[in-house]
Amino acid sequence: MRTYSPEQFDPFVRISNYTAVAAGRIWGPRTIPDIELIYIIRGRFDYDDVRGETFSFGPGDHLLIWPEVEHTLRCRRGRPGKFACIHCEPMRQYRYAEGKYAMEPTPRVKIATGRDPLLRSLFEQVARAFAGGGRFRRELVASLVRSIWLRLAEYWQPDSVENTPSVRVEQMAEFLRRRFRDPVGRRDLSEQFQLTPQYVNKLFREELGVTPVEFLNRLRVERAVALLRDGRSVKETAEEVGFSDAFYFSKVFKRIRGVPPSEI
Repeated sequence: MRTYSPEQFDPFVRISNYTAVAAGRIWGPRTIPDIELIYIIRGRFDYDDVRGETFSFGPGDHLLIWPEVEHTLRCRRGRPGKFACIHCEPMRQYRYAEGKYAMEPTPRVKIATGRDPLLRSLFEQVARAFAGGGRFRRELVASLVRSIWLRLAEYWQPDSVENTPSVRVEQMAEFLRRRFRDPVGRRDLSEQFQLTPQYVNKLFREELGVTPVEFLNRLRVERAVALLRDGRSVKETAEEVGFSDAFYFSKVFKRIRGVPPSEI
């Protein structure tokens, strides 16, 4: 398999637009055939996928959704949202989903770009150029998306640590992943890592955008989806992923996935 660096990319853009989103709107569970780049302009969004990845996004954050990975994206209730999105193949002659090539550095799902004015401007320009006409429309769109990719690659570099979770938070997240079936929470993290429960909460909110409880519940729900699709009952699934109360499990499941577990 050949590996390509950002300066070699020759993107093909299938879709680009600005989207106003009603509060509470849900996309998925779904898979997409290509890479989707999203820049959050307004509102709060939550993302999770079958690999156990769980993120929260707000204005100025960037989301990359991988092809053929089942995921769910939600606009939180309370206020509408808005984002710019681009569906593309970084190398126009291949399909990334078919494993024809790799990318170095590896793109990250979430980047907190700090409302990077250049990125927002580039996303706006791509949407306008894609919706417009002109003899060189496709070339202009591809050039702008290549600029976006190069800009994001600066954040993806291994030495760009400002937007990655700290070692301590990653260790706490891994602790929850290993023990997701157990009745654990921020007090367990507090004891394990010798921090106050309030500070644990603060670290999770600042670096992952969710509380430890929400992180754990989203992890449990994503594991539950696979069990339900394998024919397990709601009660069996609830117990298997760490819920002692099937009714509470159903309530949490519906809040996170948008549908009750009985409809999976």
